[in-house]
Amino acid sequence: MVRTLKKTVEFKRVYEGGRSAVSPLLVVYISENDLGFCRFGFSVSKKVGGAVVRNKVRRRLKNIVYGNIMPAAVIGGSDIIIIARAAAASAKYEAMRASLIKLVKKLARDKHS
Repeated sequence: MVRTLKKTVEFKRVYEGGRSAVSPLLVVYISENDLGFCRFGFSVSKKVGGAVVRNKVRRRLKNIVYGNIMPAAVIGGSDIIIIARAAAASAKYEAMRASLIKLVKKLARDKHS
């Protein structure tokens, strides 16, 4: 079962208490939770484009995360928010995937050091 962050309070908790990493395409915030499973939140603002473009970017991100492409061992027991930047609108799927995996691995590595 896929679990998502939906409430503003949940997003604020991750923004205020989490770590972040940035790439030209994405910003990722990660915060530990006591639930033992991972939850994801997605944010794609109007700066990225119109509704069709934003939904396309959001679908791609969800596919990367929920399509078991994301290495699950890296992110257990965390709340993760993925924010698309304006450049994500014109980015290829593989570029977004590589960027997201790189950022999550970087944050997981920072946690252990």
